[in-house]
Amino acid sequence: MKKIIILFSSLLTFTTLFYSINSHAAFGGKSPFYVEPYAGYFIGKLESDDIIDGDIKSLYYGARIGIETARGYIFGFDYGQGNGDFDADNSSNSDGDYEQKDLGAFIGYRINPMVRIYGSYIFKFEAEYDRDNNTDFDIEGDGFNAGISIKAAPKLKIGLEYQIRNYKEFGNGTNIPGSDDKSTTYLLTFKLPVPMPFNIR
Repeated sequence: MKKIIILFSSLLTFTTLFYSINSHAAFGGKSPFYVEPYAGYFIGKLESDDIIDGDIKSLYYGARIGIETARGYIFGFDYGQGNGDFDADNSSNSDGDYEQKDLGAFIGYRINPMVRIYGSYIFKFEAEYDRDNNTDFDIEGDGFNAGISIKAAPKLKIGLEYQIRNYKEFGNGTNIPGSDDKSTTYLLTFKLPVPMPFNIR
């Protein structure tokens, strides 16, 4: 993962230098840097061959940081985390707390001043299930996001996102034997401008 982070960091640096003059002119003197904090709520489902199935629901917050080119393309890093509940399908004593952390890279495109679409590859996904029956377990893996963001008001954007998380191994490094272990969720987010020393789009 260290090589991936170095690669994306180098790519961000190069592209920032390459596009900074055009972006600066195209945006009327504003910075090409892109920062988008967000907060919301997701609901979804864990479906697995080897782990107990159930419903997931959680508050979720994070930020996307990157650059926007003069042609409306946006890319950078995406980080989010959530804290919520897990409701098992077959037994109430398997219910418990759920925590999720995601780190990835995203690319987006501004269709017009009101609408933006984007996708993320999550190369580092971690989840913790703290169940009431004391059979806790940690999960690691990867995943994908696909979403749309609409400016509903001058200072408010609403986003809808579809998330897939692939469960690859347990926290102790043991591989999960099943071939179809994943969670799917739908995330609704609200995004408000935050004062920063550079432009936020």
